[in-house]
Amino acid sequence: MCRVSDQEYYLSYYDEDYSHNDTATVIYRSTNGGETWEFSNALQNIKTLSLEYSEIDQKVKAAYFVVDEDSNSVITFSKDALVDDIASSSISVAISNHSSPNTKLEITDNDKIWLVYNDLTIYNQEYSHSDVLYLSSEDNGETWLHTKNFTKFVGDDILVSIGKDSIYPIACIISNRAEKQKQIASTSAHRITLSMLLLRFFINFINLKLARKAVQLF
Repeated sequence: MCRVSDQEYYLSYYDEDYSHNDTATVIYRSTNGGETWEFSNALQNIKTLSLEYSEIDQKVKAAYFVVDEDSNSVITFSKDALVDDIASSSISVAISNHSSPNTKLEITDNDKIWLVYNDLTIYNQEYSHSDVLYLSSEDNGETWLHTKNFTKFVGDDILVSIGKDSIYPIACIISNRAEKQKQIASTSAHRITLSMLLLRFFINFINLKLARKAVQLF
């Protein structure tokens, strides 16, 4: 779901049988707050699509995942998801042998574009390691800064959803870092995790208790 205004929205979904057994991600548009929807575009052979409206040039941007002829995973950014030929407005941003099709796009209030995705490293048939990575662009997708890690812990971190505060994206992840227990954590470019927030709360609580005892001594 992509919000342009209080009345205009875009919705995309993957259709396995779009036309004569061809797959496509279909985009629909509403101009009355979601009361009715009309067809906007169909992007064939694209399975996952993340849409985001940009105030920079008043266009709907897209992030999607494709596999090239060498079986590499290609994270792709489109400056305009509503054109007939999305490839004409797209830029290949990152290539990995083990990226997953779970790719999210976010544009923060400072007009910075963020691409967040899962990357799976396979060490052998019995052990793998999944991290959440991100890239960012400050010039409307023309150039991209080097890939960085949201997470880099031992274990698997799976990207669920993404949002923003004002100038940084916030990612919700599922992690199996805790032994035999999955936990939900959120992290930002500052790598503030739920566990760190709980630790901070605990420290503040202890400091408050100590302060109260100090007051009682005087």
